[in-house]
Amino acid sequence: MTASPDTHRRDETRVFLSYSRRDAEFVDRLEQALSAHGVTVYIDRTAIEHGVDWWERICQLISMSDTVVFVLSPDAVQSEVCTRELEHAIQLGKRLMPVVCRPLDNAVVPESLAKLNYVHFTAASPDAPAIEFDIALERLLTALNTDITWVREHTRLGELARYWDARERPNDLLLRGKELRTAVDWLHSTLQRERSDAPDKDDVVHTFIRDSASASYKLGFYGWRYRLLAIPAIIVVPALILSALWFIDTSAKTGIFTKIGMNDLTNFVGLLAAVSGTVFLVYLVGSFRRRYQIARCIEFRSVRASQWFALRTVLYNALWLGAIAIVVAILLN
Repeated sequence: MTASPDTHRRDETRVFLSYSRRDAEFVDRLEQALSAHGVTVYIDRTAIEHGVDWWERICQLISMSDTVVFVLSPDAVQSEVCTRELEHAIQLGKRLMPVVCRPLDNAVVPESLAKLNYVHFTAASPDAPAIEFDIALERLLTALNTDITWVREHTRLGELARYWDARERPNDLLLRGKELRTAVDWLHSTLQRERSDAPDKDDVVHTFIRDSASASYKLGFYGWRYRLLAIPAIIVVPALILSALWFIDTSAKTGIFTKIGMNDLTNFVGLLAAVSGTVFLVYLVGSFRRRYQIARCIEFRSVRASQWFALRTVLYNALWLGAIAIVVAILLN
């Protein structure tokens, strides 16, 4: 297996060439031409062997590539190895680019390739004019660089997802922070491209992103750690701020607390309840909005299901705060 050049930059286009050995002369020329234009080319240069290491290496190169260029010829469409490479590329969701190097005549082309636009390096029929290699190469390069940002992100996420999947999907390999936000944006753009309403459960990249989002945002109904810290803070933080202001105000005996007679514990508790209640209402609104967006954007639920999901969160938060308020009231009494 070789790659040209042996090292590549992150912004380089990476392709895997799938071909029949009978088309090796054309493939050699194509590899050199692509490399000269800054494309990293992955290609199998070994004799065909049905060994485990050989096939694992092929799979690795396909995984690392942005696009799988399938060199079409009557021999290629009948090749068992080329068929396996094509099937693996489809399984990984790789972009396919069929290139015709010899007339196909009556050869049966796989449906996954037949439905795509071919890049012809040879005349489509005996009566058609010859096609210059450089002109065909320019068309191929243009096609390879179309939507390349999206394709590169798919390649990057695909490598991370398959590494995660191969190690039995541990939580410590899931995406976090900015990486997760970028992946979620990519997933949404992918669904728009495919005109789909929800991720494909059989696609490991889609599953990887969804599991990462679910783990990061703690979509479980209870999410007790989050509320254990958030809701008491609604009482504790205002209490600390009001206590500090009350102390400063009563010490100077010239501030608003003194003027309105806020000089006993009962009045202070009433003011604290009013402030905490206002903060809690803001918290409920924010919580509803956040949970609704998560259900829509991450879980891909319907509008009604997302609203119900968010409403359950609000009700649970209200019950939680009510329980804390009762405990506080008992302690004060």
